[in-house]
Formats: sequence, structure tokens, C-alpha cells
Amino acid sequence: MRVEPKPKRGLVSSAIRDAGQTLHWLGRRFGRAGRGHVARRVWEIWREGGASLVRDYMLSEQAAAQREKAYEQWRRTIEPRLLAAEAVTDELLARGPRFSVIVPVFNSPPAMLRTCVESVLAQTYAKWTLLLIDDGSTATGTIDVLNSMEPRDDRIVLIRRAGQGGVAAATSAGLRAAEGEFIALLDHDDELSPHALAAMARRIVDQPELDLLYSDEDKIDEQGRRHTPVFKPAFSPHHLFTSNYLCHLLVVRSELMREVGGARSAYNGAQDYDLVLRCVEQTRRIAHVPLVLYHWRTHSGSTSGAGRAKPWAAEAGRRALRDAMQRRRVEASVEHSPFLLSYRVRPQVTCDDQADVVRTGADGSLDPAVLHASKAGGASRWVLALSPEISSIGPRDTLHLIEAAKMPEAGPVGAVVITREGRIDDAGWFVDERGNLRGRYRGAASAQPGVGWSLRLPRNVSIVGPQCLLVERSRLLRILEEGAGEPWWLALARAMRADGRSAQIVGEVQVRRRGGMSEPILPRVKDWRDGLLSEHLAWVEPAYAPPIESGPPTMADSESDDREAPCAASPA
Repeated sequence: MRVEPKPKRGLVSSAIRDAGQTLHWLGRRFGRAGRGHVARRVWEIWREGGASLVRDYMLSEQAAAQREKAYEQWRRTIEPRLLAAEAVTDELLARGPRFSVIVPVFNSPPAMLRTCVESVLAQTYAKWTLLLIDDGSTATGTIDVLNSMEPRDDRIVLIRRAGQGGVAAATSAGLRAAEGEFIALLDHDDELSPHALAAMARRIVDQPELDLLYSDEDKIDEQGRRHTPVFKPAFSPHHLFTSNYLCHLLVVRSELMREVGGARSAYNGAQDYDLVLRCVEQTRRIAHVPLVLYHWRTHSGSTSGAGRAKPWAAEAGRRALRDAMQRRRVEASVEHSPFLLSYRVRPQVTCDDQADVVRTGADGSLDPAVLHASKAGGASRWVLALSPEISSIGPRDTLHLIEAAKMPEAGPVGAVVITREGRIDDAGWFVDERGNLRGRYRGAASAQPGVGWSLRLPRNVSIVGPQCLLVERSRLLRILEEGAGEPWWLALARAMRADGRSAQIVGEVQVRRRGGMSEPILPRVKDWRDGLLSEHLAWVEPAYAPPIESGPPTMADSESDDREAPCAASPA
């Protein structure tokens, strides 16, 4: 019997098929919002970006669904061991700080508010005060819960405001009343892990200079089921310019929060983003605590579950980011990204921002003579190094690379390099805890949007590979002239990291190489503990598992553990 091949599905029919396949997962993820919510989401995404954006959305959700079983196993086998290390000792209680946990409340669902407060009462670390800021609630159920909770514990303080002023005004009222050295921000319908404050306290005891800390998080539905973990990077300045990836749990030194003016009502809906952007202008004493310490409630009215129901929140975030660029004296436009609650900053590019294309050798080497030949006169500010396997790169893509290179504290910039078969060959490199170079997303399908849309937006990486790299000519010449004894692109990454600059991959720029996958990059990185080991640039840290999303490691290592951590960051 002859079987006729099925006709290839078009983009529209594929999107519809994918919608059906992920409908059950999304319905579970968004609780009662369920199928109707999914249908609205798909329609809104279609209107914003057409079928290709629907495809990206569905691919992202499918990947998240596939990770759910892995996350359940991770919670059973790995998380308990990590949390066991956060046991509270007498020494920790003696040396640890006091936290003021601020919870703005307005007509909160009684059951969720009660669960939120109970999660604070369940903290294993006892040095806290819970400030419940009633922002003029009128719902009887909410008022009853507030009245019943205050007598439960002397550490619970109820502050009533005369009328509704919004989340920022309520947070500011809590800040004025706070007596703790650190502020912890908690939403009225979310939950803290029992070890949340203990883990934060331990990190502060270990690093008493810290001003701002944040943790990993996941989501929790209305039935109490945890899902969609977000295993975050450490501080990544350029990723912060695309979205508030720090999010929850956010802990800020009280003195710093007061110094920057606290939460501002003009940015309600994105008040935390505005606060973080102002804080990082004053300090880089920032730490990521790699534990899932916060459970973000998903329901029909929450930003986590139905962010598109609050377009004003997205606009408030755009304004906060625009104002942050103005404070940094960066002439740039700030646009909404097609992806929910994310943005694209585009610095102004002038006629002086030209890029000369230079070709590397087949092995990625770069001859200094290539740059010296044009050094004497008329040389462009930027150099774009391309592998011989990459035929060309269009002017629009070059423009996007230059825009990223003109961001504050920017180092080398690269594109996503894909093979003719549609696999990712190079999307940035990092150094694992053994000093081996590993490629993020190497071998994965180029159609996937990446964790947290990281293959569609600019994101920080440890190292930009030699296949497509844009950098200022003067900096590259200095590296080539010094001859550091290691590949020029590794030396460049090291030097610019030492100068306080971070490398980026611009996800919206994809360049195609002629052949298939390139040969693995083999050299071990010498002295990798000097800063090229970047937990912060891979979206999964060694504490969980080697940060490999898919594809084989780039270097054979018989001792390595290649378990994949169930990394997921929701674009919603």
C-alpha cells in the first residue's frame, strides 16, 4: 500500500495545531482563566505579531509543558537538599538582619490573603515584621482577614490608609513604618517559601555589603500546584533593560530604598521595575540567591496569569525604562517588544556609527594586520568580525548590533548563528565550573524563542564567539597588540569584563552559516575563576545542574554531569 506524504502544514495551520496541543497545559497553568483566556491570548498575540509570534508563543509554552515533569522531579530530589543547607542556627539569628515584609492590600481575595500571611508566619527565620498596608479596602472579606491576622503575632502590624492610593503609595507607607535593615516585597496573593527569609539572611551574613538580593521563583495555581519555575541569572544589566527579570523575591536595603525615593505612584503596575532600575544606578552590590523562594499566584486577575489584562502595566514599564535611559544620558527610543512585559531599547545610531567587516581565519583567528591596514585613515568606529562560513550580514542586522553595542556598559556583541538545517550553532558561550567552554542553546532548533524569550531579545552572555562579533575598533586593536596568549575573542571577553562591561547576544539578529554545525571549541579557559565563570549568563546555575538547555556539551568531560535543569521563564 502506498502512503501519500501529508502536505506540509503552513504557518497558520501549524499555529492552530500547536494551540490545540497546548490548550490543556495552558488551561491548567492559568487556573480558572483556562481555555477562554488562552483563546484571548492567542488572538491578542496574533494581532500584535501575526502567525510567527503565535508560533513563538506556542513553542515557548510547549517547552514549558515539557519541563513540568522535570520540575516535579527536581522538587522531589534536588530542592530538599538545597533547602536543607538553609537551616536556621543560633549564629544566623544572632548575626542576621531584621526584615520588614511589606504587603500592600486592597480588596484582596480573602483565601489568598490568608495564605499569603500564613506563608510569612511559617518562616523558619524569626527576625521579621510583617507590615500589612490596607490601601482603603472596602470588601468585607478582606477587612475580616486583616482584623483576624493582626492579633495572631506581635510581629504583624496593620496600617490602614484613609483611601486607595495604589500599590506604590501603600508600599511607601510601609517603607515609612519599616524598622528592619532590609525590605522584602510580597504581593497580597502570593506566597513565600518557608526558607525564604533564612536564605536571604544567610547570604547577607556571608556578604554584609549587599544592597539588593533576589531569588528564583515559580508560579502556583489556585489549587496550590507549583509550576513554571524561573531559574534566573545573576545580575545581567542588559537583560534588565528588556524586562524586570529580577521580579520576586526582591529584598532591598532599607537605606537604599529610601535614598532612591521608594516606590513611585507614577509607575503603578511597574513600580517594582522602576524601583529596581533606580537602585542599580546607585549600587552593584547585588546578589542572586539561587533558590525558588517565591510562589507567584496565577489567576485571572494577576499579571502572572493574565498579564495582557493590564496593558497599562506594560506601558508603565516602558516609561520607567525610558526614564532610566534619560537618567543615564542615553539617547534612545524605548519600544514595546512583541513579547509580553518586555521592551527593546534602541540607542540613536548616527552616521559616525559605521562598521568595517573583517574576516577571521577558518579557525577563528584574526590577523592584526587586517585592522592595521585601515588604522591610518578613515577607519570606522566599529569592527564586525565574521567567519568565512558567513557570507554576509544585512545593514538592518548590523544596525541592531550597533544599537546593542551603544548600550551602557556594553562589551562585545554577537548574533545567533544558525546552520542551513536550522539548528543553533552559536548563541553565546559561558565557562562551566571546570573551566570548559559551553555553548548556550547549541544544537537547539532556531525556531524556538528560548527561555524567557532569550533567543528573541538581547541577553548577556559570558563570551561572544568569533563567528559574528561586533566591537569598537580601538578595544579590539588593544587586545590584538597585547597578544594575551589565548584566542583573541576570549581575551577580549576577559578584558572587557574586567572593565565592567558585559557581552551580549542580540536574539533578533540571526545569521546563517554555509555548512552544518561547527567543530566544538576545545580550549580550556585558564584562570576561569576571575569572572568568566558566569552563573549569571546562562539562566541555570551550577548549583542546579550544568547550564545546558539542549544539545551536547562542547567539550567531552567524562566527569561532567549533564543533567538538564528544568529551567523555565515564562514570557507571561
